[in-house]
Amino acid sequence: MQGSDLRELRESKNMTLAQVSEQLNIPATTIAAYERGIRKPKIKNLVKLADFYDVSLSMLDFFDYSDDSNLKPNNRLRELRLSKNLTLKQVADEIGISENGLCNYELGKREPKLKTWIKLADYFNVSVSYLQGLTGFSKGKAPSDEIKPSDDLDINYLHQRINRMLEINNIHDLQNELENVIKITHLMQK
Repeated sequence: MQGSDLRELRESKNMTLAQVSEQLNIPATTIAAYERGIRKPKIKNLVKLADFYDVSLSMLDFFDYSDDSNLKPNNRLRELRLSKNLTLKQVADEIGISENGLCNYELGKREPKLKTWIKLADYFNVSVSYLQGLTGFSKGKAPSDEIKPSDDLDINYLHQRINRMLEINNIHDLQNELENVIKITHLMQK
């Protein structure tokens, strides 16, 4: 696929640059530069484009990232930790990892294993993809416990919530969690 194919995808949906821009919250001039092949999307924008056009990331693999380490998406570990007024030590102790390891994860110097991503996502009550900076809220908006359709809920988050139900021993808490899972599935169907 070439940059011009990105334009064909947009045109096949009968959409203008402005409409796609509004839907994805990416400036129209930026999308136009992607379509002309003069600019490479950041990874998070590449994910947005693939989701929007319902194509795999490999379909958009015409962008060469081999020489550009700055395009790696930023995770939200530090942002979430600070929004909850938690120290590195508090989170690290709760998750069962070293303080230094958590610091390296926040700075992007090391990448957590999937098991650690899941523990961290559960701890902050967000999806793994949100925590990794791949999907989620608009810039500056902190996640809340309130469920909203605009929050880019994903199937991984739903799986986490269902798995969490297996650990609940109190019938009242189980009923509340089940109601939340049902709300999530309804929102995902919209």
